Amino acid sequence: MHVPHLLRGGASAVALLCALDSVAEAQTSLPTISIGPARPGLSRRPAAASPSTGTTGSGANQPAPEKEIVVETATRTQKKVSEAPGDLTVFSQEYIQRRDAPRLGAIIRDAPGIYSWGNSLGYAAPSANRAGRFSFRGISGLQRTLFLYDDQIMNDPMFGSFNYSQYFMDDIERIETLPGASSALYGANAYAGVVRAFSKIPEKREILARGESSFGEFSRQAGDVIYRDRLPNGVGWSAGGRWEGSSGFRDNVIQRALVAPYVAGAIPTVNAQGQQLWNLGLQGEAKWRTVNSQLKLYYDYDNATKFGAGVSYFLSNSMQGLFESYAPYSSYLAYNARVSGANRITPSAVLGAGLAYESNVISYGFAKHRFSEESEIKLNVSNMARVYRFTTPSSATGSNAWALGGAGVYNNYPQNLFSASVQYTFPVKFLPFFAHHLTTGVGTDRGAATFQAYNVSDWTNFGSSTLFTSSMQGVSNFVWGFVQDEIKVTNWLTAYLGGRVDWWHTHGVRVTGGAPYDNFPGQDVVNFNPKVSLVANMPWENGVMRASAGRAFRAPTLNALYVDSTRGNVRSFSNPNLKPETAISWEVGYEQFFKQTGTFAKATFFESWLSDYNSTRRLPAPSIIQNWSTTVNTGEAVVRGFEITGSQQITDWLTAYATYTNVFDAQTLEAPDQPETVGKRLPNAPRNLFNASLEANYGDWTSTLTGRYTADSYDLATNADFVRGVYGSFDRFWQLDAYISYKPTKFAEIYFAGNNMLGRYYQFTINPGAFFTAGLKLTY
Repeated sequence: MHVPHLLRGGASAVALLCALDSVAEAQTSLPTISIGPARPGLSRRPAAASPSTGTTGSGANQPAPEKEIVVETATRTQKKVSEAPGDLTVFSQEYIQRRDAPRLGAIIRDAPGIYSWGNSLGYAAPSANRAGRFSFRGISGLQRTLFLYDDQIMNDPMFGSFNYSQYFMDDIERIETLPGASSALYGANAYAGVVRAFSKIPEKREILARGESSFGEFSRQAGDVIYRDRLPNGVGWSAGGRWEGSSGFRDNVIQRALVAPYVAGAIPTVNAQGQQLWNLGLQGEAKWRTVNSQLKLYYDYDNATKFGAGVSYFLSNSMQGLFESYAPYSSYLAYNARVSGANRITPSAVLGAGLAYESNVISYGFAKHRFSEESEIKLNVSNMARVYRFTTPSSATGSNAWALGGAGVYNNYPQNLFSASVQYTFPVKFLPFFAHHLTTGVGTDRGAATFQAYNVSDWTNFGSSTLFTSSMQGVSNFVWGFVQDEIKVTNWLTAYLGGRVDWWHTHGVRVTGGAPYDNFPGQDVVNFNPKVSLVANMPWENGVMRASAGRAFRAPTLNALYVDSTRGNVRSFSNPNLKPETAISWEVGYEQFFKQTGTFAKATFFESWLSDYNSTRRLPAPSIIQNWSTTVNTGEAVVRGFEITGSQQITDWLTAYATYTNVFDAQTLEAPDQPETVGKRLPNAPRNLFNASLEANYGDWTSTLTGRYTADSYDLATNADFVRGVYGSFDRFWQLDAYISYKPTKFAEIYFAGNNMLGRYYQFTINPGAFFTAGLKLTY
């Protein structure tokens, strides 16, 4: 065997490399698997009998020929999952379909390190800006994780968020999650990691129809239809539609600080900060409905050249029901008459969120050509046109303002994101010592957004605008290029070395009350983010070690930079001087599969150093009724932890899985503008996340039983919200979910699911407790 000259560090080192390489060459190629219920671990190594590969019929499932999954997220190219760098987790279509998962968050919360709650799970109004929480390995916020659907960016430029219901769950082939700094390949939002869903490409004629209904403490109805086909001439298409709706549930109480003499009928309590408050009543149900539709076209010119294009439409409406007061409205009017104007209770502080509307149209096209097995070029272009708007009741205190349909404020957020890129992958013969395979690409992502605020005479009617009050226009533009070198050092060791340069430009203008424009100076920042990864296949069978280190950045959202807005009793001020956040992250992990016993185990240690971390700074407010805040660059923070993942094939029809994440350190280290946060735990970073499940696939029956534990966390960077078991707190909680399905015929499946069967718990608001879903799916 040839040993590269670069490795001449001594006879012993050369001898060791020769021995390891010889062992690797002597091993037969690893068996491959169908991912099955692609829990962490099973996505990488072969299983004795994957539950997804069994046949349908009487008796136990029988093993089917194994094949290894192909993934893309870790390298932006197609790789066998056993060869991919990074701590990748893959969820197959079978895994998704065998869970009660109306939205993306209900699946990705099973990946190690992901904390996802609220509007991501399917039992709250799906608004992108309604209460919800997300963190990836202790790093909080949707805007800090890049979400992709195929090659389309889902994070919008205004908030960096998205609506979970935009994902058409019955059209997803698989979901991949990749934690850690990923800006070397994906740029600004890939700060904490990447979540990427892949849609199913039609290979034959398929028809799917589904209808389901949820009942119990929460009710919901949904249905969808998908048609896919592929013709012999290479033309294929996929079309589908989905509807979902709910009457909502009362998940929150209205609490306010009061001054004497108090509102008659108000109930004294405390909030998560231990402050004296009064419960004024229950917030109304957030009724909602969503509509999805999509059309996708494909054309295979030949085996090497492929084209595709498509368009998807999403619509969401929600309406906050009327506040159920513990006191008559005359009590509020009497209270307001007795106290100063700064302490008066307004309808906007009590009635709730009002009316919310979202629409999103994504159009895209792609072309790719494979020159050889090792060389390919890809072109992608996409455009997102999103509108988000909502109303809130007025801050006026007159008697007519408290009525359904009284005066209010209308906020409108139209925005657009255009992306275009070209990527080329090819082997390099002229570089010395090792085999090199380069992937390089260039592209642009241009986000533009507008904010408009109006007074309305009826807060249940967007069309009742009476007076323009303010507006903002902002642009966030990225021009980028990256290169990644896959270096085959030996037969058992592969290195990935690369980086990406992003030029970020932003500027904005604002009009307030008809006054002249405020022109913000904008920012121009050039950011370089490198990353190195190693994948080592051990000389013993089915052992793999992975390590990586990289730098990431995240640009501020246009909302944080330029928009002053009010929602309810919260007033948020913009900060046009916000700088991009940066992070340096590294991880090392080892995994082992024991084929004879069907046992898989994996452990990973990770660490991230965060600089210029954005956090919310509370500002002095003019009254006890209103909260003021702005976003600032905190300083520095650190996140450290480890993950353990395991699976066990108990029988040929029963498998057990478990994941455990311990973020033992997630604290602010330096904060010149907020010294009170130094040494405190980062918000939305539970220390412990654990889930365990059993999946049984026996003949025509499939069932899963999943238990989850989430430790308590904080909403405030000061950790002042330490009281548990009250509204506004983030408590530790256990969940128990179950799912069972039966196929009476080849074309029909009946299923039943139980959710939150251990009852209610607080995560700022309260979850709905136990509810159940029954459904029927027809396939042809």
